[in-house]
Amino acid sequence: VEVNLFRAGKYKSAMEPWVRNDMSPEAKENNLLWIGNLWQQYLETISRHRGIPLEDLSRAVNQFADRIDQADGDFARFALEVGLVDRLVNRPEAHLELAQQGAAGDGTEVFRQVDYENYLNRTGLTKPAAAGKVVIVVAEGEIVRGVQPQGMIGAVTLSEELRSLAEDSEAMAIVLLIDSPGGDSFASEKIRREIQALREMGKTVVVSMGNVAASGGYWIAMAADEVWASPSSITGSIGVYGILPTFARPLEKLGIRSDGVGTTPLAGKLRLDRPLDPDLRRIFQHATERTYEDFIALVAESRRMETQDVLDVAEGQVWSGIQAKERGLIDRTGTLQEAVDAAARIAGLGQDYEAVYKEQELSPFESFLIEITGSAMVRLGLGTAGMPRLQGTLVENILEDLNLLMRSSQGLTVAAHCLCDVE
Repeated sequence: VEVNLFRAGKYKSAMEPWVRNDMSPEAKENNLLWIGNLWQQYLETISRHRGIPLEDLSRAVNQFADRIDQADGDFARFALEVGLVDRLVNRPEAHLELAQQGAAGDGTEVFRQVDYENYLNRTGLTKPAAAGKVVIVVAEGEIVRGVQPQGMIGAVTLSEELRSLAEDSEAMAIVLLIDSPGGDSFASEKIRREIQALREMGKTVVVSMGNVAASGGYWIAMAADEVWASPSSITGSIGVYGILPTFARPLEKLGIRSDGVGTTPLAGKLRLDRPLDPDLRRIFQHATERTYEDFIALVAESRRMETQDVLDVAEGQVWSGIQAKERGLIDRTGTLQEAVDAAARIAGLGQDYEAVYKEQELSPFESFLIEITGSAMVRLGLGTAGMPRLQGTLVENILEDLNLLMRSSQGLTVAAHCLCDVE
């Protein structure tokens, strides 16, 4: 199979596994940069909260095998010696001590709670009226065209959700929580324009980046009043690509051929059972480069940066939240709650505001499935921790990316997508 790859940005490595047997030097350089930054944040967080000198912690990690030898293979003892834990106790001992530190009683009581609204109603107190509402909208998954279920960001689905908020007089501010590696560039632009329309109607929009808000995920963030990210969020990856596999050679081996006539030089040239036509190759590369130029111009305008400054941090380069802040790609680093507070502040809601999640409506069948599976999990004594986690392999991720591109009926989809991920 011949893989025809078109990309703009020398660090845009999302499709490299299709055209290389190893990582490009550019991909290694950029990946090491943001991974190294996340690792340093991790070490500094442990050092600060556990009171372990940073050099001691780094030494323990770098000499891990030797330290385990010294501890006779006892990992718990190693953790205690380094200072990662305070004490070594077994589970019954921990339960007993927690019980002793809790409320007085004979130990037979079970934890009980009451919803604060029920408490206020029963005691005759009333909940203070909110000055306005901050609506949190979750955008999680691949960005694709059309109507999509939860777990995917459908351009039509999310656009309609945002449009409904424009008509909600109580929704004074919107926080868009983005957790997406990107996807279709056309779908990303459609969503961005809906966010821009919200702002033009007087609504405040703040973006809060989750684990990943890269490529198309960063694209849609550009319409917000402010962009927030966690220090360890992965963002940037400003670059685009298109990929079109053709199958002429394997079909030729099977003796399968095609022929025909057409009225123009390009007629039939998009057939995947033929080699890619040189003219089409030029057309697709131009389309990819034009989308990249639009992306660069959008970032420059939204972030109030010079074009060359954007180009210096673009080319598909990936950044951590801290690195993105240093380079002007986001406004602030902080938590989702801090982003919500910022949205309320910008909208002039003061302290007495209500924050609510806007959830995507489920179909009757989806609601039925959730109800019966939830009941079954309760009966079996399982929570979400009792469910096996399906870990996607790199190959599975790549196949998902290819499937994303091939879903388009256009023949070639120009995508703003990043293979970067954070566990």
